[in-house]
Parts: sequence; structure tokens; C-alpha cells
Amino acid sequence: MKRKFPNLFIIGAPKCGTTSLAYWLSEHPQIYFYVGKGKDSKVEPHYWLRGFKNVVGFNSRDYFNIFDNINYSKYKYAGEASTLYLFYSGVAVKNIEETVENSKYIVCIRNPIDMAFSQWMQHMKNGFELETTSFISAFNLSDLRREGKYIKLNPNAGYPPEIGDYKGLCALGSQLENLFGIVDRERVLVLVLDDIKKNPREEWLRIMNFLQISDDGRKDFPIYNEQRILANKFLYYSLYIPLKAIAVKTYKIRNTLGLTGLNLLEKFRKTIFAKPQKRRELSLDERKIVAEHFIEEIEKLEYILDRKFEDWKKIQ
Repeated sequence: MKRKFPNLFIIGAPKCGTTSLAYWLSEHPQIYFYVGKGKDSKVEPHYWLRGFKNVVGFNSRDYFNIFDNINYSKYKYAGEASTLYLFYSGVAVKNIEETVENSKYIVCIRNPIDMAFSQWMQHMKNGFELETTSFISAFNLSDLRREGKYIKLNPNAGYPPEIGDYKGLCALGSQLENLFGIVDRERVLVLVLDDIKKNPREEWLRIMNFLQISDDGRKDFPIYNEQRILANKFLYYSLYIPLKAIAVKTYKIRNTLGLTGLNLLEKFRKTIFAKPQKRRELSLDERKIVAEHFIEEIEKLEYILDRKFEDWKKIQ
């Protein structure tokens, strides 16, 4: 049987609305978009990073069990979302480009300052970040983590230490520069989270135009993967971190037995992370510390996208 490949990829960036976008696309009649086995079980395949050190991704069997069995006469696109593809575009996107013809890519971005803070909280949710008290302390460990050191990180969480480098992970201007050195711009759509929040319908129509498919009339744009804060540090360190390590190490066995859809760890996680009554934001002092590292990246984005992000550069 001839191997079948996806031709649409959401490649990042993390904490920029990619989860919500993946679910919206999965409900379009002309798109098959892989989102796992339900809204609480979204998994990122990271197949095109296969073999990459410390990145847990799908093997060929699991990946093509998804895409080889799609009725391609029904769909114009088959897609998946793996948010580390942008960060590692020199590996992941190059692998895609060498294998798949004329694939299309969607990139979601946001203010890198807010992204870094949001990613810190996400890393606690996925059992990776062990600096749970101070975002600035975690942010200041970026340089050491970039060197491959698991400083206050869980080495058994299935991620390389550089993913805990918030300075590098959120350097969106540099990442887009790298991406456009590999892929022609006409095959990439860049969405800004601010725009999606302000007018999701208008951005949805931009996506339809980019993909050259019919508007499905979507007017409802639910949000997935909303902010949660750590509510029980004792359970986090004493139970969740060890269970996360076991889950990563036993993934292949559980997947073979068909047990990965149970989402037991996800259900347990909901007991130690709570939705805040008021969305947690960076303090003014924290923003000032982080902003100095990202002004240049924001200016790169302004140049690449030919638009101004003055609000992003304001510290108030």
C-alpha cells in the first residue's frame, strides 16, 4: 500500500491557541485533523521529530495507522498539530519538506512575554517544570537549560531540557526567520492570538482562504486548554511527578494494549490544578524583567510580518 501523508500542519507555537485551532479544523467537512480520542486526550504526534533526543513522539506504525486509513476522496486536507515543529524547524520541517509535496503550515504566535509566562504554567501542568514558586527564577535558568542541563526540570517527562529555556522557546521572530529559510511564504499562514481573540470569525475566513476551501459557516469558537494554576504542591511533587515518569516510560506498552485512551493521569491532574477565579497575569516588575529579552524578537516579528506590535512593547 502506498504510504499516505498529512498535508496540513499546525507547527506552533505552544500556548498560542493551537489546541483550539486544531479542534476547530477537525470539525470542518473538508479536513481530517487528528486531535487524539476526544477533547481531553489531545496528543501531539511529533512524528517528524522521531529519534530526536528526549522527545517522545509517535512511531511510524502509530502515525500511519492514522493517516493511511483516511478516505482522501472525502477530505482535501489531512493534518496534525505538533507545537515543537516550529522550535525545531531545522529538523521537523526539513523532514516534512523532504517527504511531503506542497504541504501547508499554520503558525500561531502571541506576545513572547505572555507566552513565556503561560508556557511556564503549562510545563507545570505536564509535570516538566519543578520550579513552581517563581516564574522569574525559572526564566533565569533558561541559559543553563539551553546547554542541556535539567536544572529544576523533570528528566522523565518526555521533553529535552531546552524546552525549559523560555528565552529560546519564545523567540518567535528568530523561529519565523528560520522557518522562512526552509518553506516558501505562500505555504505558511501566520495567525496572531490577539486577532483570533478579537475577531475569530474573521481569522477563520482567512484560514479558509489560505486553504482554498469553502466556509463551513462556523460562528462558535470554543477555547480549549485554558489556564490552570497549581493548587496542591504536595500532590504535585509526591504523586504527579513520579506518575508522569511512569506514564512516559510505559507509553509504548499501554498504547499496544489500547490503554492510552483512559487518560487516568489527565483525570488526576485536574485534582491538583484549578481554574483561577481571576486569570493570573505577570506583575509589572516581572514584565520588565522578561521584556528586555524579547524586544528584539518582537521587532523581528514586526519586520517579517510587516505590522506593528506596539502594545507588546509597552510595559505598563
